[in-house]
Amino acid sequence: MEKEIIFEAKHMRKEFGPTVALKDVDFTLRRGEIRGLVGENGSGKSTIMSIASGMQPATKGEMFYKGQPWKPSNMVEAQDAGISMILQEANTIPGVTVAQNIFSGHEAEFSKFGVINMLKMKKEAQKVLESFGIGHIKAGDPIDQYTFEDRKLVELVRCVTDKTEILVVDETTTALSLEGREILYKLIHKMADQGKGIVFVSHDMDEILEQCTDLTVLRDGDIIGHLNRQEMDAPDAVKTIRYMMVGREIGDKYYREDYDTSHLDEVALELRDVSLGKIRHFNLKLHKGEIIGMGGLSGCGMHDIGRIAYGLEKLEGGQVLRNGKEIKTPCRPSTAASAISPRTAIPRP
Repeated sequence: MEKEIIFEAKHMRKEFGPTVALKDVDFTLRRGEIRGLVGENGSGKSTIMSIASGMQPATKGEMFYKGQPWKPSNMVEAQDAGISMILQEANTIPGVTVAQNIFSGHEAEFSKFGVINMLKMKKEAQKVLESFGIGHIKAGDPIDQYTFEDRKLVELVRCVTDKTEILVVDETTTALSLEGREILYKLIHKMADQGKGIVFVSHDMDEILEQCTDLTVLRDGDIIGHLNRQEMDAPDAVKTIRYMMVGREIGDKYYREDYDTSHLDEVALELRDVSLGKIRHFNLKLHKGEIIGMGGLSGCGMHDIGRIAYGLEKLEGGQVLRNGKEIKTPCRPSTAASAISPRTAIPRP
């Protein structure tokens, strides 16, 4: 017996000027499903759920939520109705406390005669944090003092309430450590067991295959197909999914072999024996015409390296050199452009 449909989109189309992000999409989510959405960048996977969660309207098509026509005007309306979406990008409110972030838009619950009972809000927020297993985050602390990962966990707490019927997780795990991911995985499986619906958007194929009950594959604004759990467990599942995503065999190599990796000998940017906090005696040379990628788990220091390279941090030791000259403050746009081309610049985090 098939489970009850909780959300359905019919003939959904989304245009951004001349660009068509969704062509004519039919999408169904049932209660108890953890449905993965995969596809290359620009395939439309995030666009479907951003429309469902009130972030933006569709150009054409119709939606149904719990059997009724659904057309939310904004994300607050959607969340109040039970559809929440947690994004990849930072979405906390700076300059206020953790508690104020958690109960943003719901201050009236703690107000009397127009005065907010902040103590009551903090106590309630701390209870919620404890229930999610992240009691190390304190409700009364300023949100800005926490790491990007902890702020994502606060967003998760804010998104998921007793009213939540559908949770959309959009590339969120890229910002989480293993511990943070386990907290999220535990939550979505608990919600699925309660008959909620989960939509899980991710580029991590192993994660998708391990955590999802069903899978939908998109390519260029079209839904190419669906896989159930049995099909996802097949030995050649990864190969099948990749073929559906790009329309051709990918093979074992993910990088481009036809790309010219040469660069000039001249060094455009150098970090020499840099120390700041947990970063100790770090060295890096960026040559003109070179692209250096940096990656790692949340809190590994890669964002700090970007800030150091841009001159935003006061170093405990070492030097940052631009074309051989030391810099200690952020470059002005005019000088920055002449020193490091847009192709080689290290972006601000």
